[in-house]
Amino acid sequence: MDRKFRAMITNNFAPGIAVIFLLLISVCSLTACSESAPAEISEVDEITDRTQLSAVTQEKTGGNEENNTSESKEENMEFFNTATEYKDLAYDTLSESQKLDLYLPETGEGPFPLIVFIHGGGWYSCDKADGQEAAWVELRKQGYAVASINYRLSGEAAHPAGLIDCKTAIRFLRANAEQYRLDPERVAVSGGSSGGHYALMVALTPGNPEFEDLSRGYPEENTDVCCAVGWYPATDLSAIMRAVQTGEYTGFGAEYAWANIERYIGKTIEDVNDESLSLASPVHYISEDMPPILLQHGDVDKLCPVSQSWEFYHETVSAVDEDRVTIEILNDAEHADHAFETAENMKTVSTFLDQYLK
Repeated sequence: MDRKFRAMITNNFAPGIAVIFLLLISVCSLTACSESAPAEISEVDEITDRTQLSAVTQEKTGGNEENNTSESKEENMEFFNTATEYKDLAYDTLSESQKLDLYLPETGEGPFPLIVFIHGGGWYSCDKADGQEAAWVELRKQGYAVASINYRLSGEAAHPAGLIDCKTAIRFLRANAEQYRLDPERVAVSGGSSGGHYALMVALTPGNPEFEDLSRGYPEENTDVCCAVGWYPATDLSAIMRAVQTGEYTGFGAEYAWANIERYIGKTIEDVNDESLSLASPVHYISEDMPPILLQHGDVDKLCPVSQSWEFYHETVSAVDEDRVTIEILNDAEHADHAFETAENMKTVSTFLDQYLK
């Protein structure tokens, strides 16, 4: 209201009437402000992750959680329960590497069976979102939740740090299964190359105190899995190093294998004995309690020879039975070949997973 109009009211109307008139205008202004409030609340509709939601909640409550009513908390939980992607969820606090991305089916209410995917990279490189996870994330169209995890790489921490991280991530997911609509009883693990090595180690060593640090959280949860899928994995590190040292590894990535294993173990080969390499190898942990495992390997792999998968297969059949391990050799496939990620091969993988998760 401009000054001239205010003066006219004050000078030409009785003071009491003027006051009433001004009060009516103020009430109208307050009503207009309250009607615009929903535009501010609608910001929640555009939030895509938990961090943004937390920030908006704090802004609206002045940072005081007590100001947030139980009704708004229920609305927030409803938002969480309808999201289908969660990025960079921290499962531990020792390192920035200890995060995972979680992908849920876009349809269905859950709880969903879970696949924990572990990326490869010689234990020292690559990332949970560099594309290795893409074929696995597609399986959410078949009703699977997929968690792609990062872990401490060998340049940051030597064995068994990365394996401990993988297990901590699984305990985190189980502990938060209700919030993320996961079925904690239906969990599988998968990975390629060094990630395949980790997948097998996770599957074969549940509860092993050498590879579990319960002080990192969720000690009430276990790391058992229903099954595992390993693509072109290293299964016997001591055999690889013997082959490198004797020259048997000629034609393969001998120097690459040597350097990667040294970084992984945290010692030079001269300082590592055969036993320590064996204790870091999946083949050492084959037992009657092992879950079903699917191995897939290319017959022209020049980095990790197909003999690694065959050795694991034969050892399992000999020590347990052939029902615990399935091996498939992809013709003319190299290490990390796209042949593993084709729709045809992923159908084979999902058929295997369906047997134990659905």
